[in-house]
Amino acid sequence: MRTIDLDGPNGNAFFLLGQAKTWAKDLGLDYSNIQKEMTSGDYTNLCKTFLKYFGVVCNLETSDAELALELYNEKGVANVGN
Repeated sequence: MRTIDLDGPNGNAFFLLGQAKTWAKDLGLDYSNIQKEMTSGDYTNLCKTFLKYFGVVCNLETSDAELALELYNEKGVANVGN
């Protein structure tokens, strides 16, 4: 499983959207619908949507405890980094 550090250079919205586009194509998913959902709210929404579609292949990690709890609240697991 891949891990993306949201605190690092790959944690920005543009990287996550690009990765979503690549993986959507690889998995036969409709990227345009995923993109619309990812960009329909704030950064937290973008990350939650990313996990909704790609959480089976990727974890998002952050040192921001509040963001981690928001992202992993439904799973009951917070992945808080350094």
